[in-house]
Amino acid sequence: MRAVYESLLQGLAQALQLDPLTLLASGALRLGGVDFRLQLNALPDEAVLLLLCRFGPLPAMPPDQTHAAVCRLLQTNLQLVDGAMCSFFAFDESGAEVVYCVRMLLLDCTVDELLACLRVCAQEASAWHCGASA
Repeated sequence: MRAVYESLLQGLAQALQLDPLTLLASGALRLGGVDFRLQLNALPDEAVLLLLCRFGPLPAMPPDQTHAAVCRLLQTNLQLVDGAMCSFFAFDESGAEVVYCVRMLLLDCTVDELLACLRVCAQEASAWHCGASA
């Protein structure tokens, strides 16, 4: 499975004109001003590519408006969900930021699909950044 993962990341590096060795070593990339991390999770029954998209901090707001921010995350989640992938939001306490996670079956993932997913996530994260700073 590691060879499939490496081949996928090499194809992605070529498509985005990134250094493949750096991408393979770290799994980290930046697209459209948004930070991503890719990692292989090899489970006994399947190999999974986990894509982590850093949405950033929750917008500055009074505590009583937190509900609205959570609802916005869930609405955004609906826009990003594709029936072929499992996706969810998480909160990274160490960085105090929202992270969007996409779980893709490695054997079903192509460079084009991964690139499309990265681009959609980057667009949504950029929209989130605009809302967070407004």
